Amino acid sequence: MKPFMRAVALYAAAVAAGPALAGPESLLSCAEGGGPPPVWSVPGATVMCHQIVVGVRQGSDEFLRVTDDLAAFRDGVLVAVRPGKDWAARPDNSPVFAPGDWTESGSTGVTGELWWGRTKKRQVFAGQESYLRLTKSFPLTPAQMSAMRDYSVRRAMSVANRQPMVFKPGDEPFILFQRERIVYTQHAATTVDFSGGLGGDGDIPSVKPTNARLELQTRPVVKGVLRFDLAVDGRILKLAIPLRADSEAEHLRARASDDDVAVCKGSLEPHIGGIKNCVIPNSATVDIEGLGKEYYDAGGAFFGDHARWLAIKYSVTVNSPSRNRSGDKGFGVLILKAQ
Repeated sequence: MKPFMRAVALYAAAVAAGPALAGPESLLSCAEGGGPPPVWSVPGATVMCHQIVVGVRQGSDEFLRVTDDLAAFRDGVLVAVRPGKDWAARPDNSPVFAPGDWTESGSTGVTGELWWGRTKKRQVFAGQESYLRLTKSFPLTPAQMSAMRDYSVRRAMSVANRQPMVFKPGDEPFILFQRERIVYTQHAATTVDFSGGLGGDGDIPSVKPTNARLELQTRPVVKGVLRFDLAVDGRILKLAIPLRADSEAEHLRARASDDDVAVCKGSLEPHIGGIKNCVIPNSATVDIEGLGKEYYDAGGAFFGDHARWLAIKYSVTVNSPSRNRSGDKGFGVLILKAQ
């Protein structure tokens, strides 16, 4: 099943699951979402279903993935991940972690809602996306159930056709974003390590982003410009990354400009020879042929009831003129909260 159709199927199953109270109870359980519950347990851990886990597997397509993973948490830390379908689980896609692997970690406090962490090699966030739990957050009368079915069909078509959602009067209770504009501000962030560059005297020092902010337009398409500061070797890099999603069920993806429909390309590929189209404005250049520009890429997903949280995995390719170094890569996770 294609990723966006899998998302549609899970959403339809959530509609059929019935009402529940808002809060942790609105997380979709393993018994909900269609099909028999998976057969998987981890000693001493709580297994959560219908999770998207970004950053635990290799490959540059992780910003594109819509997953239905299982995630096991022990003492507030991610200890194992595997695909939701028993037949799909293999050693190469089912990583296991020791508690000491995580040099940083945090969560929203609700197991399975949103968790983030960093190891020496990985930047990760995991949780159950907001659109899956939307229909469990309020009671539904028979009339509302009928309206919900109509809404879900139009929503599924917008996802399948990759077109903006068409809204009708009466849709308001079912809309993920309750306001046309939402301001998100930084709640947490992982440390960014830089490596892989050329020239100069060693790698660029690690740093944490600051002052992250996103003013999100939610209709007719979901878009906004993510802004945050990154101190790159003493130079304050003020990043402005346009993000966009064609519907509330799709992930935010970085673009080259506010109006650009095409997603960023190639900024996770090897620096030399990669085709890149998302350039950091006012990039700092150094005198190494072909390696002068700086690049970004990013992808994000919403968590919590009515998209209270936004998790973004991003990458940057940066330079350090002060040490004549170019092409260092850095990866990080930003957690933002709706105001």
